[in-house]
Amino acid sequence: MKHTDPTIRFIKAVDTKTGKIVGQANWLILEKEPTDEQLEGHFWENEDEKEHAQQLFAQFMVPRIEAVKSAKGPLIVLDMLSVDPEYQSSGAGAMLTRWGTELADQMQAEAIVESTMNAVRLYEKNGFRGVEEMKFEFPEKYADKPKPNLLFMRRPAAQG
Repeated sequence: MKHTDPTIRFIKAVDTKTGKIVGQANWLILEKEPTDEQLEGHFWENEDEKEHAQQLFAQFMVPRIEAVKSAKGPLIVLDMLSVDPEYQSSGAGAMLTRWGTELADQMQAEAIVESTMNAVRLYEKNGFRGVEEMKFEFPEKYADKPKPNLLFMRRPAAQG
C-alpha cells in the first residue's frame, strides 16, 4: 500500500516538550474486501522464512475479511499501533486509539483490531470487546516457530 492509498490514515503522537514522535497508528477505512495481497519483498533470510510469513499473513487476514463481509457499511480497522516503550502508559496509545474510534463514531461504522494480549485493556477502555482468540495452524515444518497470541476485537457502530 502506498501513502496515496485513500483508505489509509497515518496518525502520529508527538511529545510536545521534545518534538519526538512517541507513537503511531495506521487506521484503514474499508468499504470492500481487502485485496488478496501477498507479502512480497526481500525481508526474509530465505524462501522458507518467506513462505512461513505468507502463511501467517493469510491466516491473520481471515477474521478481517469476514468482518468486512458482514459490515453494514464501512469498517474502520486499526491496522497497526505502536508506542515507544519509554512512553507506554503515558496516554499516547489511548490518544491514537481514540482518533480512530471518533472517526468510526462520525461515520457510524464498526471498528476492529487484532490485539496482542498486552493491549487488550487499552482497547476495552475504548469500547472494543473480544470476539475470539485468533488461531494459527502451520505445517509440521514450522512447528518450532512461535504462533502469535492475538485476540480479534470489535467495537460496535455508534447509533445515530
